Amino acid sequence: MNRPIITLVLALMAPTAFAVNGTQKPTPSKPVMELVATEKSLSFVERMKEELTGTNQTETLQSYLNSLLKVNAIYNKKTLGEKPALFYRIQFNNEGKLQVVRNAMNGQGQQMAIRSLSVYGLSHELESDCSWREQLCWMLYPGAEHAQKESRRWLEISYAPEAMSELVNGMGLLIKELQK
Repeated sequence: MNRPIITLVLALMAPTAFAVNGTQKPTPSKPVMELVATEKSLSFVERMKEELTGTNQTETLQSYLNSLLKVNAIYNKKTLGEKPALFYRIQFNNEGKLQVVRNAMNGQGQQMAIRSLSVYGLSHELESDCSWREQLCWMLYPGAEHAQKESRRWLEISYAPEAMSELVNGMGLLIKELQK
């Protein structure tokens, strides 16, 4: 009575169970479903922007970008320990200027530099560059497309291409928002 069941089970398992040296691949008994993207997926900052309304957009974008800059700050563990050696912060004013604050820590203390950028007439499509060798990523200064990449380096973070992509998208959205 159990013999037909065992024979049936062995017959169903035969293509996969008795493969020699794993060379025979199982054939699926059901059709394989394949997922194909029909459109480009939005980055986190783009999805966040879609959900925001009103005047909170610029403040929320600024806060998100500053948190990305803080998380991806550049550390020099040999000389400074737990404090970042270089980090950036962005802020904007009512005059349509985006201010980038660069804080560099060295053995003598902290050096701060503020670079203002007028957003009016500026393209919101920004570029970036990352170097695996240097373990750094840069957002390139907008509006100087003809200059060499090295001379266009504007914001600098530790090597994190995905984070830099988010920064570029977010900074572009912030510039676009400030241009309104």
